[in-house]
Amino acid sequence: MALILEPGNVYFLRMTDPSGRYEPFPFVKVGITRHNVEDRINDLKTGNPFEIVEHDSFASKAASLIEQFLHRRHAARRVRLEWLRFEEDELPALVAEAREYNEQLGPQIDFIRGLQESPSNGQMRPATEAECAQFEGVPPVLREFVEQTQRVQNAKARLQVLTGAKGGIPGVTKQTRVKGSLKFDRKGLEADHPELHGEYLRVERWNTRFSFLSKPRITEFPELHAEKKRVSEELPDVELELAELDSEITRTAEIEAHHHDYIMALAENEGIKRSLQLFEFELCLAVGEYEGIEGICKFARKLEHKFDREAFEAEHADLASQYLHQEPDKLRFSVSKGRDYT
Repeated sequence: MALILEPGNVYFLRMTDPSGRYEPFPFVKVGITRHNVEDRINDLKTGNPFEIVEHDSFASKAASLIEQFLHRRHAARRVRLEWLRFEEDELPALVAEAREYNEQLGPQIDFIRGLQESPSNGQMRPATEAECAQFEGVPPVLREFVEQTQRVQNAKARLQVLTGAKGGIPGVTKQTRVKGSLKFDRKGLEADHPELHGEYLRVERWNTRFSFLSKPRITEFPELHAEKKRVSEELPDVELELAELDSEITRTAEIEAHHHDYIMALAENEGIKRSLQLFEFELCLAVGEYEGIEGICKFARKLEHKFDREAFEAEHADLASQYLHQEPDKLRFSVSKGRDYT
């Protein structure tokens, strides 16, 4: 899980009817903006017959992390995009949850952001007794994470089996044709022209990788692993040209039940991710200049030089064109993270 530490404003918006003809809408829009919240409201008012009002907002050093947490945590309440189903009297608890998470993250963010852009020393150090006690909760949470992540993947695969070669299931799944991109074969260029390739390794970029060292394998969960294999065998091998993307599968009670399982698994997994995220923050602080703590985690950082493709194509257009390859079109399958049909 990548730490996204971009600052911004987290907002909670409600929709009201100025005429008073409609009951209060039981929805809240949870989003982020790097600008003024009022400007964001003005953008949303365009073409909207109702009034958008701010319930609350606050600044965060990791706004996208807060937004992501709330949407995944309350996936079962998602109606569409950033709109969640919350009654007005439920909003204070939602905002309090977001502020609490923000307060937990805040003190550590600046320090961790600095660590992400400073090299680790390449050495793993042993854990202290205090750290062994402090982080004894990591392995069981990792087990929960691996287990719950597989539940999400299995639920998604079941819905893909039910979708088959069709364009989707209304409100549940969608299958679309995605045009293949024009891919640049950088490795091919490097193999054929190593010296020239080296001349264009000009863009500096920090490569930062954090990993827990006690993460279990899915084979440690026999039932989930067996289900994964079973559903994988049922997945249709859909040929793009034979896919019936203009037709849909009728949504049934069985499909809605599978969709419910998927959404609830996502929501449960977000709580687990939150625990791991906080452990990760604490461990990054503990690692400091080192590359990791033996038996617990690794936090490697190094400055790399990335290939400057833009400059290369500008200065060697003819040669660059020889390493451009058109990828074929493909199918994209997705599952809705909300239930707008309820």
